[in-house]
Amino acid sequence: MISPSSFKNAFLGVIPSTILTASPEGIPNVAYLSQVYLLNETQLGLTTQFFNKTKSNISTNPHCTVRVYDPDNFCAYEIEAKFSHTESDGPLFSQLAKKFDAIADYSGASHFFKLQSIEVLNIVNIEKIGNEAYSSEEASVPLPTRRTAIDLDSLQRVCERVSEAKTLEDLFDSILKAIDWEFGLRHSMILMKQGDSDRLYTISTRGYDQFGVGSEVKIGEGVIGRAAEMKVPFAHASLPREILYARATAPSPHQNNSDSVVQYAIPLPGLKTSCSQMAIPIVLRGELLGVLFAESENIYEFRDSDESILKTLSHVLALAIQNLQLCHDFEIVDAASPDVTSPKARPSKEKLIFSYFQKEDCILLNGEYLIRNVPARILWRMLKEYQMQGKTEFTNRELRMDSWLQLPEVKDNLETRLILLRKRLEKKCPLVSIVSGGRGRIALVVSGDITLSEN
Repeated sequence: MISPSSFKNAFLGVIPSTILTASPEGIPNVAYLSQVYLLNETQLGLTTQFFNKTKSNISTNPHCTVRVYDPDNFCAYEIEAKFSHTESDGPLFSQLAKKFDAIADYSGASHFFKLQSIEVLNIVNIEKIGNEAYSSEEASVPLPTRRTAIDLDSLQRVCERVSEAKTLEDLFDSILKAIDWEFGLRHSMILMKQGDSDRLYTISTRGYDQFGVGSEVKIGEGVIGRAAEMKVPFAHASLPREILYARATAPSPHQNNSDSVVQYAIPLPGLKTSCSQMAIPIVLRGELLGVLFAESENIYEFRDSDESILKTLSHVLALAIQNLQLCHDFEIVDAASPDVTSPKARPSKEKLIFSYFQKEDCILLNGEYLIRNVPARILWRMLKEYQMQGKTEFTNRELRMDSWLQLPEVKDNLETRLILLRKRLEKKCPLVSIVSGGRGRIALVVSGDITLSEN
């Protein structure tokens, strides 16, 4: 018998599959399936949302035929199977349910599009039908030519770039550039978790028209949030069809019920016509650090090799983050060494009104959202001391010792927060900047006429 793993790409859901069942009286029924899951070499999984007739048939007549299509060559495979059992809880159900929830979040159908159960089928026999003419819309879409094996030379060059990074900012930017140049993954971003927060913060992006740094994703929501929550990769090979299916089953448009308006003050960057997505959690010794995310406008863009590459790089990235954070944590001011001259502020008469809102824990600049949480408190403290004392030099140590900033005693991620603050200022307020002032020092450079108000 043919091994199902030899045509495993047929189980990615790029092309809809079909299932043929029959009632005890012999009345046939054919239904389309958004995706068939290969659980192992001997079992398939069918997700149940609405095909009541199919479920009724296999519960009384367990024999069925599933047809899947390989998107690489459009060969069809007929799988004779026999119904084994239904799962509505447990690890398998939980993992697939999270994927459904991610699609529902993305499509606006989260209140309706829910996984009901998984029907597990035992594989009896497999027959290859051949390269059949396939008249669906997917068949007319040219599939991208992608690598089928990992290029070790390219992977080595990416790792070299990682090892050369001297700061976290260099690390994040260089790894996104490298996976673009070496592997052709044009659109990507890195999101980091900060402390005990239930959110991920976009820290670096590449290939997007939108800036996006500082945007947030709640852990457990969407493709990125689900990958973070479960600490396992999430991938979608044919996102438009999955979204259309979810929307088609939803009774009404989903209304955003977010608990915070500020959460969406900075839109998450993304492609308008994203067809393939992959979110890889960055985990070190079981602890979630962040998520490495890539997407494409092409259907079926990512293959096994791409997932393997990003998973490998996520491990390399996790170790590099820890190494640089340790270097930064133990970086102290050397009193014997001369101060590094900070950049001179260029005088400007432009008025900059910074407003800090205690309840929302955020700063607005001239009435527009700038930043919130710990990075906002760091900026506010610097601005107040600059206005009151003319102070422009600060140290890592004094920031860590300031109880008002509420930095965690362990793993405060100070450098990550400073990267986020620095990039937001570069985008929204070039007249105020934060630069390295030497070992263990941070310099505030103010060129405009600032006014501070606290609410």
